[in-house]
Amino acid sequence: MDLSTDLVTAVREKLDTRAKRLGIPSSAVLLDAPVNSHKTALFICEQKSGTDVSRTKIMHFEILGNDTIRISVRETVLSKAGLPKDVVNESDADGWHSFRYVNVSKDTLKQISLYAADVLQYEFEDYETDAEPFECCSRNYTCSIRGECLHPDQMYAKACLFRRTLPNA
Repeated sequence: MDLSTDLVTAVREKLDTRAKRLGIPSSAVLLDAPVNSHKTALFICEQKSGTDVSRTKIMHFEILGNDTIRISVRETVLSKAGLPKDVVNESDADGWHSFRYVNVSKDTLKQISLYAADVLQYEFEDYETDAEPFECCSRNYTCSIRGECLHPDQMYAKACLFRRTLPNA
């Protein structure tokens, strides 16, 4: 088992599924896994103008040896996602919290990928866009009836001012 490749594959699959379900465009989720590196980072990305893209790191993975993975998440997410079971708790630094999975198996990779999808969801819920706010889109009537934003691109919809008035937004 190539732990680095297996980790990236498992996490990417689960992130794609969760992002699609939440209406997060695939361009807004970046799993940066440099070749021949034991470090992988998960980012929320937002297109600014032209080719300018902002990246906000939300999770960090590091392979330590043949069977150990260190994961770091922001403290704000830890309060929502909780600390996974069967991990070795580590330190806090600069608003980040780390923990390790040891004796990693295929089942552990599934747990990690589900945890990563949860982290993405919690981080996206709290994500504040820098995009220019707009009043509403053509879906405002339907959104009013349903009480939630129905725009298929939830990254774009983060800038909708009407969305903030909806009870389930």
